Amino acid sequence: MGRFKCRFAVGSPTGLRSGAFTVWTSRNDIYIAGRNIGGSMKTSLHESGKRHSGLTSTFFQEPGTLEMWGLANRHADEWIGGYQISETTTLEFAIAFPKSDLRLFSDPKLNPNKIKWLPEPPQGCHLEVALLIETEPSDTEEWPGKTIMGTQFLDSYVLPDGRILWLVYHSIPESPTPKSIHEELKLVIKKSMQANPNMQFTGGHRLIVGQISDDGVRCYVDLAADRYNN
Repeated sequence: MGRFKCRFAVGSPTGLRSGAFTVWTSRNDIYIAGRNIGGSMKTSLHESGKRHSGLTSTFFQEPGTLEMWGLANRHADEWIGGYQISETTTLEFAIAFPKSDLRLFSDPKLNPNKIKWLPEPPQGCHLEVALLIETEPSDTEEWPGKTIMGTQFLDSYVLPDGRILWLVYHSIPESPTPKSIHEELKLVIKKSMQANPNMQFTGGHRLIVGQISDDGVRCYVDLAADRYNN
């Protein structure tokens, strides 16, 4: 059985768009990374039930990395298992794409034909891609959340151990970025510009923020860096 890989983004390669993300597998383990941080950070969902987000092993070995990221080790967040939404299904991770952070830009290193382009959400909403794992196929739904949550199908894959990985998406009301995170992102941009005075942050520069819901579900939020220039 071959490996699974799904690359996706919101918008279109010739119009407003988000950053691109990839979900892939190795045996029964699942990995998630954004294009901007693919070489430095990723989220791992292991068959054992252990989950973590943090630095990749390669990036971790570079001198000064832990100090730069303010981490004690390469795992910034660790948890066990997903959020149980039914007897056979867990919500493992989510990626949110706010409508207000879509920008017009190009990425010459990325082939747009290898991206699954998802529709822009309505104004005031963000498009959320959810990663779910199902231990047994449902007798009543084509994919998890289709009826109750109104989700649309993106992709699926049967892992070697028989579990089913589902990628689905839907639009939900956009939540404002908490003030503390907003100020922290502005500081990150400021420090980066001080270190690189000639660098200008545009909509093509993406920021990926990790959040945790009240239910303990982890989520990446894809943001445009230009909104934090000032």
